[in-house]
Amino acid sequence: GIGEFTGKLLFGTRSGGDNIVERLVIDENGNVGIGTADPGAYKLNVNGDAIADTYTIVGGAILPVCNVSYRGKEFLLQGGAGTEDGFYICKKKADDSYGWAALGSPEIVTVWEDKLTSVAWPTNYIPGTPFPTPNTTDATFLPSEAEILTCSGSSWAYVDFGTGSEPGWISGDLLVTGPSGFSITINSGGPFLYYSSGKASISGGGSLSAKCTGNYFTKSFDEGQFGTTYCKYSCYYVKKK
Repeated sequence: GIGEFTGKLLFGTRSGGDNIVERLVIDENGNVGIGTADPGAYKLNVNGDAIADTYTIVGGAILPVCNVSYRGKEFLLQGGAGTEDGFYICKKKADDSYGWAALGSPEIVTVWEDKLTSVAWPTNYIPGTPFPTPNTTDATFLPSEAEILTCSGSSWAYVDFGTGSEPGWISGDLLVTGPSGFSITINSGGPFLYYSSGKASISGGGSLSAKCTGNYFTKSFDEGQFGTTYCKYSCYYVKKK
């Protein structure tokens, strides 16, 4: 049988007498649930075993941040020329942090994951001048075991105008530097909040440093403004076999 309800379409079967059991639902967002009345945010949500001849995980060249919302998801990391594809699953570790586990693929090593730094402006901040930039973060790693370092970052500022905090204007980049002249700059683009990604080859040995750079200006140049500048970034590399 077929039933029509506001915002969703239900399919069911009669199971003895007049009882109709819901079997499939298509909700108002086009998400499909089989064996469940609520597919949630998933395009297809199957409650029970499923079998398929084949299925495709497209993935991409940038590995997403592995966190609680990505838990249990698989990802195909597409390698560039001369670099093997990798296959990974996001899982929770024993220390309750999250990270990518390799499924027969090169190991993913996390350098920073959603690392957040911030700096407050002095009370005597002069309007129209660059805001202070958050502190540099350093991390040690073994470049000899890494092929490609991939980073993503965002930067923003909040200004107190006396009537509550509002976003400030930002023109900044995430800059990651390392040994032997290695550097990677992630360009941000327009005002307010930015999020972008970049990757580069690693050489040499030692440590990496990361910070948000650039000019951070308020949208109004009245005296007495104060606030905080934030910088958040994630970096990882694929371990050589």
